[in-house]
Amino acid sequence: MNFQYETERLCIKILSSDFAGKTLEFHNHNRSTFEKYDGEKPENFYTLPYQKSLLQCEYQMMLQQKAVRFWLFEKEHPDHIIGTMSIQHISRGIFQSCVIGYKMDAAYRDMGYMTEALHFLISFIFTELKLHRIEAYVNPDNNASIHLLKKLEFTEEGIAHGSAWIQGVWQDHLRFALISGPKS
Repeated sequence: MNFQYETERLCIKILSSDFAGKTLEFHNHNRSTFEKYDGEKPENFYTLPYQKSLLQCEYQMMLQQKAVRFWLFEKEHPDHIIGTMSIQHISRGIFQSCVIGYKMDAAYRDMGYMTEALHFLISFIFTELKLHRIEAYVNPDNNASIHLLKKLEFTEEGIAHGSAWIQGVWQDHLRFALISGPKS
């Protein structure tokens, strides 16, 4: 597995803890938007030590092939994070599946960056990780994310009732999936 990839307009990187200041800046800048869809964060999440520790933990998870987090940069601005995407819950054995997540800085939405990034991610999952199934869970009010997944040919499979504890309540999420190869 490489630590840096490129698409037409993006640099896609796995970051070391040296980038904690950049990830903190990204999270702080988008805090109000992301918190609508994220679970509760630890009190110290928005601190440099926490971000450094998180990047170290994510690096170890990547080495064990349990999870992978990529950070998105425009090629013209390789020091400014514009988004992130993750591969989580990597399951081997009979399932060969994972769950993806993604976030884009509000200033870079509706520019096709996440579509470009997810095309890369899907290819990475199916060719490098050799998984068979990708799942994504989306808040039913997140129309942009629903549209994106449908554009990428994910199939809506139904509602995962009470699947995520967000803003103090159990919320339903739509479950989408994409299968590698022919569908049975």
